[in-house]
Amino acid sequence: MPIHAAMSSRFRLLESVPSMQALMEDPAYAQVRAQFESHPGYQVPAVSVRSAEVPGPHGPVPVRIYGESTGDTGGGARPCLVWMHGGAFIGGNLDMPEADWTARELALRAGAIVVSVDYRLCNDGVHFPVPHDDVVAVVRWVRDSPADLGIDADRISVGGASAGANLAAGAALKLRDADGLPPAHLIFAYGVAHAVIPPMSAEHAALMREVPALLQFPPEATSFFNVNYLGGPVSTATGYAFPALADLRGMCPTLVLNAEYDDLRASGQAFAAALAAAGADVRQVMVASMLHGFLNLPASIGPVAGALDLIAGILRTPAAIGALRPGVPGLVDRQLRAVGQPDRREQSPALIGDLPRHLDALAPQVGEGRLDVVAHEVKLVVPSTVSRVHREFGRRHGEDGPAAPRVH
Repeated sequence: MPIHAAMSSRFRLLESVPSMQALMEDPAYAQVRAQFESHPGYQVPAVSVRSAEVPGPHGPVPVRIYGESTGDTGGGARPCLVWMHGGAFIGGNLDMPEADWTARELALRAGAIVVSVDYRLCNDGVHFPVPHDDVVAVVRWVRDSPADLGIDADRISVGGASAGANLAAGAALKLRDADGLPPAHLIFAYGVAHAVIPPMSAEHAALMREVPALLQFPPEATSFFNVNYLGGPVSTATGYAFPALADLRGMCPTLVLNAEYDDLRASGQAFAAALAAAGADVRQVMVASMLHGFLNLPASIGPVAGALDLIAGILRTPAAIGALRPGVPGLVDRQLRAVGQPDRREQSPALIGDLPRHLDALAPQVGEGRLDVVAHEVKLVVPSTVSRVHREFGRRHGEDGPAAPRVH
């Protein structure tokens, strides 16, 4: 799909800006930045918000807790999401839309408590594992405070966007390994799972030529961010720092949300494939027409609302991700047929050629597993796990088949 007009209509504002650093820091471009980020018609959801501090190994970790007096709980305990904003490990804060708007929207849509984490940024000598430790400390604090927060201890999920998705995944792995208590779900939104980003397919590279250079992540940029995060060469990375390096067996059910026009989509795709090969319950959704960072946009934009509704549906249920039938606006809505039964109304020969290369090579890694292609969907069918990878296009989503089991 073409780039959404909510973004493409603003590209002209960037024509005179020499760099992203100038856009973010140079007072000469403050007005341009304000125009680029302005969404005057959006009504930010009114939910309760309070600040708190959580004890951590490197000092207190500031958090904001959203939604404690929001939503119809029916008198029962509520789901909880521990949420991390992005910012390349060096920027971002609790006031940015990806933190504040997302937390408000999910508190309202899911009837959930959302704990947004102001983890330490990798500036002035701070490096991994400090932000990772901050996030793990907050999840443990939430897990130990269900009565105080009014939450269901069996429905505590972790999630984040971009660098925050990386931190969420690393925390989920640490909680699995150190505590034997993985989160209910992982929400991995346009995140970085690899110390070195996998190469894009030719089709993906062609799409990226439609995005202004200022809004792209070339290899030299991601290399700088990742080395700065580690505080050393990428060869020092562990699976807690970059989750694609980890043993992913026993990972909690995971939703991978990718943006169609995002250099980093290759990392999300490869991470989803690795999770499926490890037997994890994973669902991958590509949000059509969107760029990296789309959760900084208002929920009045259809694909953003669709992604938020999909996350909200997952937060509300302790079931495996594959069991959901959300009918989410902004993604794909199809009555999918049985695997292997072609739909002559909607055959999509181009889809097979568009499969990411890591998916093409995946079936031999899982014994008798196979890749079955249906319109707008790819399922990895693995005997005894029924794990799946979905690649979804278009405006709405619907799915069939039984839930994939959780792996413990």
